[in-house]
Order: sequence, then C-alpha cells, then structure tokens
Amino acid sequence: MKLLKFESLKAINSVKNLSLILVLILVTIGHLFFLQNISSSHWNNNLNLINDNIQILNQSLAQVENDYQNTTSEENKAKLSEVMNNFDEQIQRLEIQQEAFKSNDYKTYWTLATEGQKAHLESDGNINQEFVDRIAIVDYLNDKNLPFERNLDLPVTGWGVLGQIMRQFSGTIFMLLFIILLSDIMSNEFKNNSFSLFHFTVQDKSKIIVSKTFSNTFILWMIILLILFGVFLAFGIINGFGTPLYPIAIKGATETIVAPIWQILILFVVYFLIVLITLASLAILIGWLTKNDLLTTGLLVLGYYGYNLIIELPFMAQVKWFIPLTYLNSYEVLTQSPFSSLGKSFLIGLGILLLTNVVLYLINRNLIKRGS
Repeated sequence: MKLLKFESLKAINSVKNLSLILVLILVTIGHLFFLQNISSSHWNNNLNLINDNIQILNQSLAQVENDYQNTTSEENKAKLSEVMNNFDEQIQRLEIQQEAFKSNDYKTYWTLATEGQKAHLESDGNINQEFVDRIAIVDYLNDKNLPFERNLDLPVTGWGVLGQIMRQFSGTIFMLLFIILLSDIMSNEFKNNSFSLFHFTVQDKSKIIVSKTFSNTFILWMIILLILFGVFLAFGIINGFGTPLYPIAIKGATETIVAPIWQILILFVVYFLIVLITLASLAILIGWLTKNDLLTTGLLVLGYYGYNLIIELPFMAQVKWFIPLTYLNSYEVLTQSPFSSLGKSFLIGLGILLLTNVVLYLINRNLIKRGS
C-alpha cells in the first residue's frame, strides 16, 4: 500500500505529467469549441442545401412537364407522368422540411430527411453507412418518443456530446498523448538511477509492477472521468442536458443497431481503464528492455501510430480483429466491431485485453526477478 501511495505521489508531482494533462485539457476544450461551431455551421448549411435541391427539382420538373406536353406517345406520357409525381413528392417533402427547419421542429425535419435517404438506399442498392446509422437513430427516437437533437450528426447537448468525447479519447491523437503520459513509468527509474532502491525496500518484486501500473493508470483514468463530467456539465448548461437515452448507432455483424448513450458510457469507462492498464504494462515491458525513457516513448508511439496506418489497408478489415492492438480503440470496439451485439463486443474486447495483461504481467515479473 505504501508503494502504491509512493508511486501515485510521483505521478502527481511529475512536471511532465502535469504539463501533458494540461495539454490534454486544453486540446479537449479546443476540440469542443470547434465541435460547437461546426455543429451550428453544419445545421445552417442544411437550409441552403434544401433550397438548392428545391430549385434543382423545380427546374427538372419544368423540363419534364415540357417533354410531357410535346410527346404524343401514350407510353412516354405514362413514364413522364410517373417522373413528375416523383418530383412533386420530393419537392413537397423538402418544402415541409424547409418549414420544419425554420420553426426548429427537429423531429419533423429529420424524419422527412431519413424518408428521402430510405428511398435513396432502396433505389441505389449500395449501402451508405452514414444513411443507415442516421435512419436507425431517427427510428429509435420516434419509437421511444424521445426529443431530437438539432444536429443528429454532431449532437451538442450534455448527453449527446459524450459520444463525441468518447470517440475523441479513443482516437489516435489522444491515445498517443496517453501513451506519452504512461511511457516512462519504468524507464524513468533507470534514468534517475532509482531502481536499485527497490532492491532494499521491496521484497516481492511483483509489487513494483502492480504499483506502477495501477497508480499511474488510476490517476489518468480519474482525470478522464473528471473531463467527461466537466464536458457533460458545460454542454448541458449551454445547450441543455438532453436525455441519457440518446441513441448511438452500432454497426453489428449483419445490421445496424442502437444503444442508449448511458449504457455505452458505462461500458466505455470500464473498458478504457483496462486499455490504460494495457498501455502501462507495455510501457513497463519496453522500459525494462530499453532502460531509456526517450527510446521507450519513441518505440511505443511509432508502434501504435504505425499500426493505425496499417490497419486502414483493405486486407486488414477482417484480420485486425484477431490482433490485440486493435482492441485499444475503445469506441470502435463498442460501436464498429463485427460482433452481433454491444454486450458481446464489450466482453470479447475485455477478455482479449485482460488476457494480454496477464501475459504482459508474467513477462514483466519474470524479467524483473531475473534482473534483480
């Protein structure tokens, strides 16, 4: 317990850690201001898009009507009449959307928008995942009679924005920041020539691994929880808190399903703690092998970033789910994995990371005992 407390105090008093945590907070705040602005801009652009579509459809309708008047073939007239009816329906839907937009009737606006997207998917035959996700969210909101966000693609209420923050914390930039924060927890002991002190103060060398892993990860995890709460509170006060039942689209094995944000948040918080423990375990292993903090940080950063470049290649689409590094992206595991449900994605990802941590722990313990 004393060793755990000692390691926690070292982590808290580290100038590097305090500086990077400040960077983490500032980058998060900057991203949120950007999100707020882009959400408003995206929403306002929708009206211009509606107006442009109405104008284009009216021009097309006028051309078809002209062709209808000039043709003498009954077969052609029947086809042109069907086209005119289709254009009329689209124009009417867009005009209702236009009025809904002006009156901030988000439910009517998005319901009509997805009707057009459903028709597009049926006629086109190709899967547009953005349309599929939005349709699933709108259907869920209508079925549950829940309030609609102004911008379903970039929600900014207290509950709605949490999905963006979870995605942000799971992304490459923030994961690299977390890696840098945890990278020197072992190698720094060799830099400061302080590791030899453990020989006299700690009999069970496995306690060194446990204390370094959990003290650093728990502090970082608590900071992330505080940031999540701060974001929720700030956006709730500015834009309204919304509902904890706000849906997030989840791409399953065969279909897109939705789950309420509160459920994903709970699973994310638990899962992300295991991700941080995995990063710390890797940092201990590489730090012990290199005994150099800069080299350790460089190898971890390059390894993670390099894998994220490779993972985008087409042949990795299915293979990546057999590689433990894939499961470090918490949000993708919960919402984009090929498994059939949110619960199954969580349990499989958790199981793989826990098994990885057991293996890393055994390797680290053996290395430290042999090195002692």
